[in-house]
Parts: sequence; structure tokens; C-alpha cells
Amino acid sequence: MPSLIFRVRNYYAAFQDGLRRATRAPRVSLLPSITRSSFSEDPGWRGVTLLGMNETIERELRSTDAAILETLPLYKPLASSELLTRDQNALLSHLSTACLGATSATLVLIENDRTWEAETVLRSVAEGSLKFAYLVASPQDFASRYREYTEALPDIAVLRSHERAREVIELSGEPNAPQLQPYRELLVAQDRLDLLRQQYPRDVRGKLDQAWSFSGLVGALSQSQLKGADVFGALLYGYWSANQIAHMTWEGISMPIERRMRDESRRQAVENAHAARILSDCYSYNILRLHTGLEFVGADLTALKTLLADHKLKLNQSINLWKEWHDLEYPQQPWQTANSRHT
Repeated sequence: MPSLIFRVRNYYAAFQDGLRRATRAPRVSLLPSITRSSFSEDPGWRGVTLLGMNETIERELRSTDAAILETLPLYKPLASSELLTRDQNALLSHLSTACLGATSATLVLIENDRTWEAETVLRSVAEGSLKFAYLVASPQDFASRYREYTEALPDIAVLRSHERAREVIELSGEPNAPQLQPYRELLVAQDRLDLLRQQYPRDVRGKLDQAWSFSGLVGALSQSQLKGADVFGALLYGYWSANQIAHMTWEGISMPIERRMRDESRRQAVENAHAARILSDCYSYNILRLHTGLEFVGADLTALKTLLADHKLKLNQSINLWKEWHDLEYPQQPWQTANSRHT
């Protein structure tokens, strides 16, 4: 089966066309499928491995890759639903495809033992997936949320890009310089600026920004009728951690350093558990988009439930890796499965 990166190149076209059967191709490693075209014309080029990936994580990565690919044909009822206009279908398609692209990038980073960097890219997958779920979580609110995402937020972005471009031009001291043309094209005529500021005063912009922020999305989804709505709040800590890494805060630069200072057994255990958790999140965010999308259009979930049951048997290594790390770090508090906690 071709890798996720191979398939994502043609995913948008497949989605728009009812997710037709993708062209078959030999299975390729995730990284070389990119590096052969990006870094070398040598057909024997095999990519770059920065630190290497142990066999346990490699198997889990391949299983996750294959499992996500197996879910893609199940998007067909959403892609072909008559409940959506062409533009609405295009939005969900674009957003889902963008999430899939970021997922493939996350897998590449895990393959190359860049777990912390993968965490920052996974943050984009999380944001896109929650926005997708928020759009379709409430059929009665879909139209208004669609307008906010495709009209109001872009209009507000125009105001901000205008101000940023104006500052660059003014600071240059040469506002008419040819190299500043890209910035001048971002400037907006005064009459449109006035109209946008009147339409979106500061308090309205603030409310929209908050509603579509990660914490705002988590809050709204936690109060929704979606299955498992009560667990959305648990996503906030992971997102906070990814933000620290992305923004190079003291916490963000300290976490990787502290890990490298651990003895070999503890370091390897936590690295395995960390990578396994990211892989699990990649799969789970894809299921979130698929499940909420199918429920939105009233599609039959039988095929999805059958596939999930099959994947539960195949993707069980993550739990074992988490358990190994937990029992090593906290020997006085042995790992308990969900079932054992309720018995």
C-alpha cells in the first residue's frame, strides 16, 4: 500500500471526485518519497535519517500510516452529500486535505526521530481538526459558522495584513521602492478600510477571534452534542505544551534538554511513549474529522465502526509503550487500564 505522503498528493482530487480508487503504486518509505525529489536526482538516494528510529516505533508508524489510509474512502458520503453546496463541500475538502498534509509531515518527523518538531506540526493538525468538527458539530449553526470562517475571519485578516504591510512600507524609508510592491498590494483603499472597521469593530473582532481560537473551539465542542464531548478539554494541555516548543519559551527549550539528561532506559522509554502518543493523536484527529463529517450528513456509520474495531486490534502498541514508560517512572503506582479502574 502506498504511504500517506504518496497518497496525499492526489487526495484533494480524489475527495472532490467522490474519493475514486487511488492509483496503485509500490509502497515507499515516507521520507524518501519527498527527499528524492527535493534533495537529489540520484535514483539511489534513500533520504536522511538524523537520529534513527527504533523498530518498535517504526512498526507503530507504519500501522498508523496504513490505518489512516484505510479510512479515506469512508469520506465518500460527505464528499458527495447533497446537503452541502459546492462551496461548502470545497471548504470541508480543503480543510480536511490540509489536515492530512500536516499529518503526513508529522509522520515524516517521527520517522526521523524529530519528536519535538513533530509536536509543533501536530498542533496544526489539532487546530484544523477542531475547526472542522466545530463547523459540522451543529447542523443549525453550520451556515453561520461557514460564513464566519470564509467571510468574517478573512475580512478581519485583511485589516491586519493592511496594518502590517503599512508598517513595513513606512519603516523602509523608500515607500515607492520596486521591492516593496508585494507589500503595497496588501494595502486596502480607505473606503474599504472604513467599511470593514465599521462592520467589524474591535469588540466583534475580539469575540470572533476567541470563538475560533483553540480554547474557544474546545469550549464550544465540550458543550456540544458530539459523542465524547466531555473529553475535549483534555486537549488543552497538549496544545499548551506544543505552543511552548513552537514559541521557544523557557519551558519549551527545557523539556527536550531535561529528557536528554535522563539515563538511557528512562530516556528511551519516554521517547517511545511520546512518539506513540503523537502517532495515536494523528489517527484520532483523522477519526474525529471523519466521524463528525459523516454524522453531519446523516451517513451510515457501520463501515466506520467495523474499521475502528479492526484498527483497535492493530494499533495496540501505543498502550504498551505508555505502560512501559509509566511503570518505569512510577513503580509505586502501577499502570491501570480503563477497565481495571472501573472494576
